[in-house]
Amino acid sequence: MRLITNLIRTGIVTEVDRDSWLCRVKTGDLETNWINWLTYRAGKSRTGGARLQGSRWCCSASGGNLETAFALPAIYSNACPPPSDSESADVTAYEDGGWFEYDPATGRWIIRGVKSVLIESSQVVSCKTGEFVIEADTTRINSNVILNGDVTHGGGAMTSNGVVADKHKHPRRQWRNDRRPILTLYIGMSRDTGRAITESDHLRQSVRDILLTPQGEPACAPGVWFPAFSAH
Repeated sequence: MRLITNLIRTGIVTEVDRDSWLCRVKTGDLETNWINWLTYRAGKSRTGGARLQGSRWCCSASGGNLETAFALPAIYSNACPPPSDSESADVTAYEDGGWFEYDPATGRWIIRGVKSVLIESSQVVSCKTGEFVIEADTTRINSNVILNGDVTHGGGAMTSNGVVADKHKHPRRQWRNDRRPILTLYIGMSRDTGRAITESDHLRQSVRDILLTPQGEPACAPGVWFPAFSAH
């Protein structure tokens, strides 16, 4: 009768040998020797871990001899109830609040309660979707960036090498009836002092670009160009 009783027993994992992949299970007044535990896959693809201690498992012993037993996962308990009562979602919950959930009824995959996420790929990481939304205090890209498409910016300043793009003015032309420039307006802001600048390499080059054609010839009619500096 004892052997029949020992065919299948439930118990609590009391110890885990992570080096030999063995555990000990206390069932009633008995405690097994070091026995194997079962997992989902243990071939070319592998699953699982050694975080068994304190969980409730089932022991199956061939012939009722606990020396030949192995542990099968796992049985819920009052201390470790199911993480969700959903009829459709597949959920994995961790003691630190980490939560992985996929619900085929809604098609939504949820990851929450984690502190950081690391994805490493030796070649390419691709994301194909209708809309990609990032909500973060800071978004940082540490690499060269290639953008193919329009870029719309709003709600803040865009700074490039210390220069705020929407506050940094560039030369513009005023035109005569024959479409030749007669007046150039310019204002620039110094990055170092924050004051308007009128003499700089940047200014001289900008004016030169306006005054000369691509062939290096004067672009303005002689005697009618009047440089001025003003905000615009």
